Amino acid sequence: MSDASATDVVRGTTIGRYVVLDFVGRGGMGEVYSAYDPELNRKIAIKVLKASEGSGRTGAEGRILMLREAQAAARLSHPNVVVVYDVGTFGDSVFIAMEFIEGETLSAWCAARSRSPREVLDVLLAAGRGLAAAHEAGLVHRDFKPENVMITKSGQVRVTDFGLAREIANAEIREDRAAIEPTPPSSADYLRMNLTRTGAFMGTPGYAAPEQVLGSRGDARSDQFSYCVTLYEGLYGERPFEGRSMMALTDQVLEQRIRPAPPGTRVPAWLRRTVLRGLKATPHERYHSMAELFDALGRDPAIVRRRWVGGGGAALLAVAILVGAMRLHTDRRTACAGGPTRSGAVWSPTARAEVRRAFVATGASGERAFDAASEIVDRYVARWNGMFQEACEATQLGAEQSAEVLDLRMECLDERLQNLRALIDVFKAANPTIAEGAVSAASSVPTVERCADVAMLRAVVRPPEDVVTRAKVSEIRERVARVSALAEAGECGRALELSEKTTRDATTLGYLPLEAEALFAPTWGSQCLNPWQQDAAAKEAFVAAEASRHDDVAIRAAAVITGSSPEEKQYWLRVSRAILSRFPGRHPDLEAWTATSAGNVSFYEGRMTDALREYQRAMDIAVATFGERNFNTVFGKVNVAMALHAAGRDAQAEPLIRECIATLVGLGAGDSIHMAVALSTLTEILTGLRRFGDARLANQHQFAIVDKANGPSALSGCAWLDLGELELAAGRQEEARRALRSSIVALSERPPQSWDEKSTYAEAEFALARALWESEADRREAVAAARAARAALEGARSSRLQPEVDDWLTSRSAN
Repeated sequence: MSDASATDVVRGTTIGRYVVLDFVGRGGMGEVYSAYDPELNRKIAIKVLKASEGSGRTGAEGRILMLREAQAAARLSHPNVVVVYDVGTFGDSVFIAMEFIEGETLSAWCAARSRSPREVLDVLLAAGRGLAAAHEAGLVHRDFKPENVMITKSGQVRVTDFGLAREIANAEIREDRAAIEPTPPSSADYLRMNLTRTGAFMGTPGYAAPEQVLGSRGDARSDQFSYCVTLYEGLYGERPFEGRSMMALTDQVLEQRIRPAPPGTRVPAWLRRTVLRGLKATPHERYHSMAELFDALGRDPAIVRRRWVGGGGAALLAVAILVGAMRLHTDRRTACAGGPTRSGAVWSPTARAEVRRAFVATGASGERAFDAASEIVDRYVARWNGMFQEACEATQLGAEQSAEVLDLRMECLDERLQNLRALIDVFKAANPTIAEGAVSAASSVPTVERCADVAMLRAVVRPPEDVVTRAKVSEIRERVARVSALAEAGECGRALELSEKTTRDATTLGYLPLEAEALFAPTWGSQCLNPWQQDAAAKEAFVAAEASRHDDVAIRAAAVITGSSPEEKQYWLRVSRAILSRFPGRHPDLEAWTATSAGNVSFYEGRMTDALREYQRAMDIAVATFGERNFNTVFGKVNVAMALHAAGRDAQAEPLIRECIATLVGLGAGDSIHMAVALSTLTEILTGLRRFGDARLANQHQFAIVDKANGPSALSGCAWLDLGELELAAGRQEEARRALRSSIVALSERPPQSWDEKSTYAEAEFALARALWESEADRREAVAAARAARAALEGARSSRLQPEVDDWLTSRSAN
């Protein structure tokens, strides 16, 4: 394949270990394809070096640029920088395997519809954070422009194309050497290699700083110039300087002939002034750093003081009153902008760095887990900041709500910040278990949206007036938050130990809302409690929540109760939905929670149309509320795939479950118990499609995770059940019997208690009965196994399996 080139790439072509799916697009240095990574079971993007026709670059120079891009991006770990996975050769070309971004460039995003200055600024601030991360890592991008900023469908922003990046530390390297130096002593040192002769220009005309165009070495302030050109273009729809040639453009920049603002522009004057400073001709006139630029972009003087001229005491008094009112208004708005300061004290750069160090120290997947979890935390903090400002301004500026309501909302937000602080504290002491459960834990921090529901906040019994008691409530509530964080992170031993003491203290204190929270906290991490324990805790929490009108906990507690039968589950589900109906349309996360519970009941009763409807609703809510890269969304999709499989629609289910698996890998949860659950569903789907070889691979991966995690016996029992069903479908009766007997042993290690546990046990017994029946000598045992399944279903009353077992026993008894 030595003569391979980018133009030879068609669907099905193998590049390294990756299989090409489709052509995506063409850039100045390469062609981009979507591809499939069979080892990690995910969709990726591959950039292949394009032949150099018309590009002005030699093949050797192009390869160096691609290698520089891979090395530069690999040095960065930031939510706003594209992730590079691999680099290699393809014939005479070089390829880079990287994160596949479902979205569009900044140029396309701006062209799609009219964007407000605020929208543009928010996107560019996110991209700027990625650029600043490169600077902090000692890199200069040197080609920042709208085409190198991608916006995902969920609104995430990524900076791409680091092919021209260079090390800031090596700025003293002379630029007047040969175009391509010989390979340096270390093959990993491509960032140190010089690429241009004196006077040569690397970058994009119209965006490059004048010092780059004139052949001088650029630094972080050159990137700042390109950034401000891009921001200007986003705000005004045109670049700041005119010019048909590179030198004409450069003359415009050097002479600072900036276009006037287009008529009817909505860009505030202060924002224009801020951007124009970043467009200064010489680097020292610009901002010292991206951080200083960000600070300036954040100073929005919402109130512009007007000068009044008047005469007489009354006029002067009016002016004084007006100025005083304006100052008061400005002071209040300034006070309402304090959310980032408060949340920043919890999720500060220092805290982020400390968490990252702890995660990286846990092993190879630690950094990926940190990236995924910190991305979720970043989004949460942004929502918290927005809710803080909205709540404050509704009272301080708009007079839309009373001071009493403001107090309620701020108290709620303080509680949410406590939850976040508890999570960060757990993350700072990360071990492999915590790193593995990090995304699940980050996804489970209670949403801030409840803090906007005044009716729900008012319903809760108010805290005691006694100062000492209120302090105790605050201290115990911090421990409750820690219990939830530990449980969701998989630290069950520590979570349950702390939960016992916390619940005891909350009960002794006698403040019922807090008691409800403490009782319910360990049920967040359901893997820490068996179904009987979980139901007992949830029922106690429900009683305390109902007594104190803590509707948030009451809804969740009722929804999480499994019950000993579908009928009992249905009862608690109706209770949960009845309480939620008091607050229509205000709590999408709670609506998703109850929809999932309803789907579970329908699924186990065999009503697949109803199950699919509820699961689909829960999934749609999760996508809209949490985005794609969140555990709530992933398991919404797993449930839909599971129901599709049960309905015999495996061809539709397979791509959905593979999407879930790819997301879990991207979230750093590739070896988690959650992945084992997804792989179980994939094994069942592939068995249904009669692709037994693929099913065995998925099942082997499932076993590897369960064995390594030493998780609950039920997980091992399910893995054996999946293997038994697979072997049975493949006609390997003896292997099926061995696997199914192992499943029954594992599932019986702790007697099935909940109706869904009993249903799983019945499935294993019934599968064994079918496997045994093929041997005439084993038919007596086969009937016994089927009867054991039937007995288990008496308690579960699962209409999905019960009729099938009854029919099987009836037909066999006739023989």
